Amino acid sequence: MGKSRRHEIDQIESHREKVMYPEVAIALMGASFVAFTGAYWLVTLGTFLVGIGWAAANVAATAMIADQTETAVRGRAIGVNESFSGAVAVAMALVTGPIIEWSGLPMTGFVAVLVALPPLVMWCALQLGARAARNRAAA
Repeated sequence: MGKSRRHEIDQIESHREKVMYPEVAIALMGASFVAFTGAYWLVTLGTFLVGIGWAAANVAATAMIADQTETAVRGRAIGVNESFSGAVAVAMALVTGPIIEWSGLPMTGFVAVLVALPPLVMWCALQLGARAARNRAAA
């Protein structure tokens, strides 16, 4: 693969990350509204933001998988991702009712914060590692 083509692919992958991780942050912000506020309009906005963030992050993740995997295994990789996200969506739907019954609506937002936080922490760690590698290469 030529240097120009690799640069082009790196630019596309960079754009995928620029879409996916902010959307995870939007979902996290929405979950925080549900968990830590009591105002009706903030809880409603938070629920909306969780849905938008989840959907956009899933679309961007699928695009990133398609960019990163070889053609022979792309379908399997996307299938695993879709199966996992579907399973998480079903699990969250199943536990939301009992969580609301036992602890109230704010606890569902807190659980959503716990679910959305690990990808952002991992992304921050990757960004710090990449920055450190660039600084070492420049020195």
